[in-house]
Amino acid sequence: MKLTIQNSGKVVFVGITRPGLLTTAFVLNLLLGSFLTFLSYAVILGAPADLSNGQFLFQLMLWFAPGFWYLVYNFIDLKMYAKSTQIELSDNGVTVTSKSIKHSLSAPISFENLAGITVNQSFYQRIFGIASVAITTESHEGFSPWGFLHDEAVKFSQEVLEKHRVLIRSVKK
Repeated sequence: MKLTIQNSGKVVFVGITRPGLLTTAFVLNLLLGSFLTFLSYAVILGAPADLSNGQFLFQLMLWFAPGFWYLVYNFIDLKMYAKSTQIELSDNGVTVTSKSIKHSLSAPISFENLAGITVNQSFYQRIFGIASVAITTESHEGFSPWGFLHDEAVKFSQEVLEKHRVLIRSVKK
């Protein structure tokens, strides 16, 4: 059984509209954009008394550029994440696979090393019907891929727990 992200558009929208990401883009525009605008106005354009339409447009683009490119970078990263993230259930355990600009992960977890699996949903994820699957190991490592449909994530986690229980019972006997 394999759990994949069905709707990458939802994942990208939820990821891009996170308050922390938008705040960072705003602060980049505020600090770096303002500095670039000041620098270009004072140095490059020679501080003319009034800006022509082209110069004003150039100033405006400079002010928005840092936050815009930060959001574009995160958009591409989230799109890659949504296309490549999957959790696969096999007879031996669970394999978590994910690839994006910021990370590349392929983690096989055997049933002997599996401590638990939980389905989590933040308020914002609940609005869009997506959830994260938190997988923990006996060595206290954790993986929490997100963006899966809630109902599918619950079914998948129940299937994993059922296989895990069957294996633990057979090992104890």
